[in-house]
Amino acid sequence: MLPKLFHDLPANALKNINFQKSETIFRQYDETCGLYFVISGKVSLKRHSPNGDEIIIHNAGKNETFAEAALFSKEYHCDATAIETTQLVLINKAAVLAQMASNPIFAMNLSAQFARQIQIYRRRLEIQAIQSADERVYAAIGDGMLQGNIIKELAAHIGLSHEATYRSLANLVKRNKLTKFARGKYIIK
Repeated sequence: MLPKLFHDLPANALKNINFQKSETIFRQYDETCGLYFVISGKVSLKRHSPNGDEIIIHNAGKNETFAEAALFSKEYHCDATAIETTQLVLINKAAVLAQMASNPIFAMNLSAQFARQIQIYRRRLEIQAIQSADERVYAAIGDGMLQGNIIKELAAHIGLSHEATYRSLANLVKRNKLTKFARGKYIIK
């Protein structure tokens, strides 16, 4: 359900859109039209390194916004792709900016929401800064970053190859810091 915060916007500023798995929502350098809210499903925001590696910037899930920088940019700064069947609300850029200019409470609430998201992103950067692959994987699992059993997705989030991530998981189980209870499923001891 769309946060109450966005109920102050005119109805024509909100557009429900459905995407199938692997369908592109927008590409880097596309002209911005707004930010998005995830009703259901999951969206991957990615950039590509100079050597072609995908770098996951963020995976937006249910009840999250993404592409917030679009409010103040002419172009999207990454690619957005549906990871699974996904229902989104496109929140019109011009309507949000007009509401921010005319309604200080809306502006404060939106800023607070963005601040919470920044805290989460900073924690991810802290984890990526950990030098030891084992400790990086351990910290990520402790923070709940391994959703389901998608090890490759975890690896991309924390800046390791999936091979290094698998090795670290095996080392952590061997060192008795993690318990593997199913394929791709681990808990901290």
